[in-house]
Amino acid sequence: MKTSGVGDNLAEFNKLEPTPEQVDSVERILAVCRQVWNFALRERKDWLNSRKSPVNACSIL
Repeated sequence: MKTSGVGDNLAEFNKLEPTPEQVDSVERILAVCRQVWNFALRERKDWLNSRKSPVNACSIL
C-alpha cells in the first residue's frame, strides 16, 4: 500500500491507496469476518432463547 501526504504534523493523516488486488483481499477478509460474526451472534441468540421459560411457568417453585 502506498501512502501520500507525508508531513511532520502529528494531526496530519496519511491516506492509504491500496492496489486493486489489495482491495479484493481486504474485501474477502471482511466478508469472512462478517460471516463469522453473524454465525456467532445467531448461536448466542439461539442459546439464550433455548433457556427462556414460558410465560405461564413459575421458576420460584
